[in-house]
Amino acid sequence: EASFSIIERELSEYISKVIAMLPPKRQVVFVKSRVNGLANKQIAQDLNISVNTVENHLTQAVKHMRSYLQKL
Repeated sequence: EASFSIIERELSEYISKVIAMLPPKRQVVFVKSRVNGLANKQIAQDLNISVNTVENHLTQAVKHMRSYLQKL
């Protein structure tokens, strides 16, 4: 249905804007994980950071996303 696709597009645009608000490194980690589907270990190797740091970035990114998405 047309109205659903409009809502879906608007939500996608909003999510992209919220991702863009993340600090640069956190944004990269989030996209590699949630968009590209890479494992935390692979992200850590790609960015030369620890797996724990990847997990911390993801935790903070998800908190950020939830905070903004709850405002919808």
